[in-house]
Amino acid sequence: MNKFGKKIFLPILALLLLASCSDFFNDAKKSGAAIVVPPTPPLPPNPDFTITVPAGTERGIVKADKTTAKEGQSVSLEISIKSGYELILLDVVAGDGSFVTLEGSGTERTFKMPAQNVEVKPVFVAFAATGEYKDEGNDLVSFGLWPQTKKADGLAIYERASKTEGCFTYCRGDDGQWYSKFKDEWFKVERVFWRVLETDSGGHKLLLAEKILYAKAFNSSYNVIYEYSEIRKWLNGNSSSGRESDYGGAPGFLQTAFTADEQKSIVDTSVANDEASTLPVEFDTFTEENKKSWVPNGYDTEPTTDKIFLLSVNEATRPGYLFGHYDDKTIAKRVKTPVDFCAKEEGARAGQWSLRSPASQQHVNQIQIVFYDGTIVMSYGTATHGVVPALRVKNTP
Repeated sequence: MNKFGKKIFLPILALLLLASCSDFFNDAKKSGAAIVVPPTPPLPPNPDFTITVPAGTERGIVKADKTTAKEGQSVSLEISIKSGYELILLDVVAGDGSFVTLEGSGTERTFKMPAQNVEVKPVFVAFAATGEYKDEGNDLVSFGLWPQTKKADGLAIYERASKTEGCFTYCRGDDGQWYSKFKDEWFKVERVFWRVLETDSGGHKLLLAEKILYAKAFNSSYNVIYEYSEIRKWLNGNSSSGRESDYGGAPGFLQTAFTADEQKSIVDTSVANDEASTLPVEFDTFTEENKKSWVPNGYDTEPTTDKIFLLSVNEATRPGYLFGHYDDKTIAKRVKTPVDFCAKEEGARAGQWSLRSPASQQHVNQIQIVFYDGTIVMSYGTATHGVVPALRVKNTP
């Protein structure tokens, strides 16, 4: 067919088709027959999504009241905890990794089923150590809690199971104990051991930490007066008696190592800062030449009233505390080693720890410290040294 024939044929074909369709609809109208339109297929029913609950262990069990549920349906969880353990985390995790909101408390919880499968993830752990006062025998007691030993390899830490204690944040480990993170390493929070130095007439016990617990400078400036030192502020926070301005208002060792109830067992101590406290007990036996090197530098002050404090030179040389001459290297009880928590810190690593006494006139802007071999030497207060706290507790904590 040539081009001219196509031009005539196609319009005629279109007219014929239109006439045919018109005849179909006209015939349908004449016969009264309904025009049927295929129905829209129904939506699929609300599907069931699965609920995965782990098998119970010797620590505890979580049971769901159903194994599948539709979106928006309520699901109940029943929790059974074995003796000696506690539930520190209970998560319902959706397939996309999001957390489903839980309602309720104690051993019964509920949640609304999302439009995806979920997995129930409980974490049961043993009870954490407590810091209540305990007589360990041999003139040792344990009291309070502090980060000490480095975490064992492979032990899981649950950072979402956390709490704030004083100046630290603690997270729970799979062994049930609390851990503190310092310089990307975790350290177990453990009971602190103390040496009983004396028991006074009222039954109060003077305690000195058995190990170096922290590393800190006496002061960031060259001021070596203990009353105004930053280390005193850190040891006591603002809970000790005295002016709040003396303590800086921030929590310190006292609020971190001891609960509010445990702090009630710690008595206020009148801490001597006079000239006599800056001199060794045996000072009167020194030669005149030797005494010259111990002349006080005038930084002595009135007594302070503290819950936690550092020993003075006079206290660190008392035979009654099983200490001795300031340069005696055989005084084992004056030698301290640092806990893992501060073992890498300069000063504490070497086993040096601060006393509260300023140095002599010959050592301006310095304090006295216990050297790694147990002798007492002079050092700048701005340098980092180990911290060995002391305190007094009631006769019946």
